[in-house]
Amino acid sequence: MRCGSAPLEACFQRLTHMTIETRIEQISTVILQLDDSKVPRNIRAGAKEAVDKWLLNKSKDLDVRIAMA
Repeated sequence: MRCGSAPLEACFQRLTHMTIETRIEQISTVILQLDDSKVPRNIRAGAKEAVDKWLLNKSKDLDVRIAMA
């Protein structure tokens, strides 16, 4: 069975990667909505930096992005 010109396994890997990317974007959105004044400012700033610098940085490998965030 094929998906276009790629084997089915390659299609599944792309689908899984897309699903992971979608989930990462959802998680990032929730983290960035962390605007509770009860959370210390340095924690909020660190969370925003981790999202911007690592989690959403598609130039890095996925495993590195997840581990560093």
